[in-house]
Amino acid sequence: MELIDNHGLKTKELFMNFTDNDIRFYMYEILKALDFYNSKGIMHRDLKPGNIGIDHVNRKLRILDWGLAEFYHPGLEYKNLGTF
Repeated sequence: MELIDNHGLKTKELFMNFTDNDIRFYMYEILKALDFYNSKGIMHRDLKPGNIGIDHVNRKLRILDWGLAEFYHPGLEYKNLGTF
């Protein structure tokens, strides 16, 4: 796995300094990554701010912690992972 200087979304100083364009960029990157994995039939199933790594200096975003990921099978009922 690639090593990035992960500040994560838990670092308040990181996203408090985000510009409107930074937010748009990272949201687009998240949606682009999810579109790619979903097109391969893979569901992350635990996407939350703590599972998103951001290297703001190099403008890299990675979706982390794929431990609960599953392949999508039409008609199959999946376990509820809890309430939010």
